[in-house]
Amino acid sequence: MSNDKLRKAKEKAAEAALEHIFTGQIIGLGSGSTVAIFVEKLGEKVGREQMKIRVIPSSYQALFLAYEYGLPVLQPSDVENVDVTIDGADEIDKNLFLLKGGGAALTREKIIAYKSEKYIVIADYTKLVRYLGEKHPIPIEVLPFGWKWTLKYLEKYGKPKIRVTNSGKVGPIITDNGNLIIDLYLYESIKDPRRLEREIKSIPGVVEVGIFTRKANVAYIGYEDIIRKIEPK
Repeated sequence: MSNDKLRKAKEKAAEAALEHIFTGQIIGLGSGSTVAIFVEKLGEKVGREQMKIRVIPSSYQALFLAYEYGLPVLQPSDVENVDVTIDGADEIDKNLFLLKGGGAALTREKIIAYKSEKYIVIADYTKLVRYLGEKHPIPIEVLPFGWKWTLKYLEKYGKPKIRVTNSGKVGPIITDNGNLIIDLYLYESIKDPRRLEREIKSIPGVVEVGIFTRKANVAYIGYEDIIRKIEPK
């Protein structure tokens, strides 16, 4: 798929999510390329319709985009609830369970997702999988303290590897929370996401795992010419 076609697919998904945006809302913003397109279109919609909304970004990427498009920013401590969160995904299975963390923002994304009245996922069709872990390793945020021990515990499930930068700064990826990211290359695809999420989170040193089993209310999957709407069974 060409970059232009993939861009169109992402735009289709981002545009579909705009139907859930109304004046007065507090909106959670996930991270990633499709969400970046959504924020751009949200800024245009807010300006065009003179809407009054506020956003809670999940990462510095989303924060800077919110500032760029003139969206008022809140912190989680400023509010009790989030009306709707728009988020992306690295993988989406048939049950609307997600794999996230390619941008290293999984912990903040999950905090916002679980506090949202409505959770909406937008992605292009390449993100659909039969089982989580088919295309990507499992991102895990871990404390720097004792990271080698944490790495050793994770060997039960696959081959863990510290994520490092591939351009610019030399060294490991550091999350917005000051932690490390471990990419866990599983021995086999995930058949029981809830169980694996619980087990990995129980390991000392693990802050969060990129398996999201809080089902989305709806997922919009973009193709070049159409949009597919998926709702929980």
